[in-house]
Amino acid sequence: MIKTRKYHVYFQGEDEYFLNIKVTSPSLITYSRLFRAFLNEFHAVYGISQTNLNDLSFYHLDGLNEAPVTELNFRVPENPNSQEYLIRPKTEIIEKCRPRISNQTKYNQLCKKFLQYGQKLENQNQYIGAYYFYSAAGSLGSVDLAKMFFKLEDWNNVYQLFDELYNYIHIPIVNEIIGYTYENRGNIQKALETFSSMKEKEPTQLVAYSRLSPDGENPLAMGPLIDDMLLSTPCFEKSFTYEIVNSYLTSCFYKEAVEFTIQKGRFYSHNAKLLTTFSGASSMLVKRLSSSKIGKTVVKKTCLILLKNDKTDDAINLAKFNFEFNKKDPRAAFILMFVYFYVSKYKNMIDTFCECLCQYSINQSIGEFSVKEFYLILSNEPEFESLFRINDGKQDEFPSFIENTEQNSYSHDIYRFFIIPLIFLYIANRIVTSRGLMMKIHKTITNASLDYDEIREIYSIISNISGLYDNSRGKKIISVLGDYTSLSLCNLVVDLGEVNARFEPAYIPGLSLWDLRSDQFNFQRKEFMKKAKEISQSELIVLTLGRKDCEILINKLVLTNYFTSLDQACQYFAQLYIEIANTVQSIAPKATIIIVEPFSKNKNFWPTFECFAKSLKIRNSNKFLYVATVEKISETTQHMKKENKFEEPEFRDLIITFIQKNCKGKIFRSSTD
Repeated sequence: MIKTRKYHVYFQGEDEYFLNIKVTSPSLITYSRLFRAFLNEFHAVYGISQTNLNDLSFYHLDGLNEAPVTELNFRVPENPNSQEYLIRPKTEIIEKCRPRISNQTKYNQLCKKFLQYGQKLENQNQYIGAYYFYSAAGSLGSVDLAKMFFKLEDWNNVYQLFDELYNYIHIPIVNEIIGYTYENRGNIQKALETFSSMKEKEPTQLVAYSRLSPDGENPLAMGPLIDDMLLSTPCFEKSFTYEIVNSYLTSCFYKEAVEFTIQKGRFYSHNAKLLTTFSGASSMLVKRLSSSKIGKTVVKKTCLILLKNDKTDDAINLAKFNFEFNKKDPRAAFILMFVYFYVSKYKNMIDTFCECLCQYSINQSIGEFSVKEFYLILSNEPEFESLFRINDGKQDEFPSFIENTEQNSYSHDIYRFFIIPLIFLYIANRIVTSRGLMMKIHKTITNASLDYDEIREIYSIISNISGLYDNSRGKKIISVLGDYTSLSLCNLVVDLGEVNARFEPAYIPGLSLWDLRSDQFNFQRKEFMKKAKEISQSELIVLTLGRKDCEILINKLVLTNYFTSLDQACQYFAQLYIEIANTVQSIAPKATIIIVEPFSKNKNFWPTFECFAKSLKIRNSNKFLYVATVEKISETTQHMKKENKFEEPEFRDLIITFIQKNCKGKIFRSSTD
């Protein structure tokens, strides 16, 4: 088998040589063949004359340790710890050689690698890692380290490097860094002296000197010279554009400063930071950006700069304008929500986001983008990264409850008013509280004017969140809910005078019938009793069984063989339903409890629901008021059965009619109204 390996080989003679060479050979190669290949390469590249193996000593290097290779006929190991070798003339020649410096050569090679790794990490904005690699490179890394600190405007750390930087002061960039460091530390005289040494050759330092010198010429008065210098500015153009913008601003030429900044977009964030320190320039910058097509990264960075400089109104306006021009781009929506998220300081989040979405999206499309895509955008943002970490430090997987939305055809209203804010709720689940959270969600649903099916869909999504956390107490405040929401406890507010009704779902944790932790049916009665106190003063409570959820549950009952027969499943289900009704009655003793039979649009489920209704009626024994939807609808809507249709308003009207008939002359209002 032929293999190609890369070796690092040193030859230490009167002159010292180093090669990185690749040797192609059979996998079972001997040391003599390997070393002869090395010597041939040294002879071809450097012309060395010592090519006789008997005149040379060979060493395998592992770090700084040298292991002599004496048996040249032995085979080279298949997977050696190191691929480094040293070739050295024998004793009589060594005496003529200068002192060994091979370790220094290896050290320099290692330092260059450290610099490469440091630069790679710095380009990825991983400054801590870059700092360690630059530091490991010793004096060779001081210039790169100073550049990084300059970029981060960390003047104190740049100043700590001055002893080493003065060895490189002949380099324009280093001289420039030293000058700006002196200026930002308040030593204007030393800054002038530094810039003066290169002002004749370097346009950036000329402008900086003119700006700082009391007798210097105003850079704006240089006229065409500025344009000429811009075309010939060396690699550190960032400082030069900064100087021009600074000159415009100090002369109150805000418009010119803004235009110049936008034209120099690649150094945008640095100049934008300077612009945002001037109120007039900040507002003008927002207006200018809002009227032009700009990259989303620029908008986000500018918003962040504005926020950090307490220009919250400008940041919000910029995010709004950007959203108006890019409604179908999820990143535009993200930037707008990010600004609101930042301003809210992690408080009242759902109110903030819902206000944002409702106010700017109610009459227009927010874009049919993927919710998963939106979530992944968030998870890659540094500002949100810590929120996506779970206890063991790993990043959360894409949550299943959002994954499921990809496969369903939810209405635009649900996307617009609920699913997007729900993502933010999910990532902030260590902050919000259960009571406040559910009230805000309820308010959002009410404002969205969704129909009953959509409300049920939303509550089904809520139930699939695996748990909300309270950051202040560091523990779960909502018990783990099951895969499926089976029951919905509703306060039905009825005004019999005007004959209208509306559902106000009062979401109570603990109503999940399927307990994931024990993988069995379990009505969490104690948990439910603790958290259902808000309904204790209600006068009328309607207990509904979600039809779609019921279908799922019954399927799960039968398909998983949890029960031996459908009849047994329905009997158990009915008993559980009555147990919950009894619990509700004990919490709200003054309330009239109405049990509503489930009904399915899918005719394949009609036999199942009829079986369940029969069991439920037997279990109830007239203890609670009972709406027999199966019987009533069977009597009045036979044609709908045949056409496989069912209209929701008739189901609602059926409940209202039942209440009017059985609760005549009363007006019931819930405690949460």
